Amino acid sequence: RTKKRTLETSLPCIGQEGFPYGFNVSSSGEARENYPTRMGLYLIQAGVLYEEYPTYKHEMENFYIFHRSYARWSFSKTVGAKSSFFSGPKAKEGEYPQASGWEYGHGGKWKPDTTLTVQKLDDNWTGSDGLNCYTDNTDETYH
Repeated sequence: RTKKRTLETSLPCIGQEGFPYGFNVSSSGEARENYPTRMGLYLIQAGVLYEEYPTYKHEMENFYIFHRSYARWSFSKTVGAKSSFFSGPKAKEGEYPQASGWEYGHGGKWKPDTTLTVQKLDDNWTGSDGLNCYTDNTDETYH
């Protein structure tokens, strides 16, 4: 089945209650050196959940932030993938990704990068084109 992904332009993004519209991911250290294209804005995907948490997609690439069952937020090329390139600190139930404490994967090991941050976007944020989120035409939930 083909799933069409479009940018929602008619309304501001209405995310899952208690979760931000998106995050700005940045680093001036080794995470940036190893994963430069993974930096940037990640926006909530309206109606796309993984394990009952919202998912976020990079604004220009097919990279995702999602919550894993073992209480960590992760970054990967596929929602729910077992391998990831960034892994966050343990989060309490219902908590969105923390700004600091992230690690990046390199050479089969997790390494800290104290400059790697995942900053929540302001609630009034709108993108350069006035866009706030991605939306799918299927309202699919991943398991």
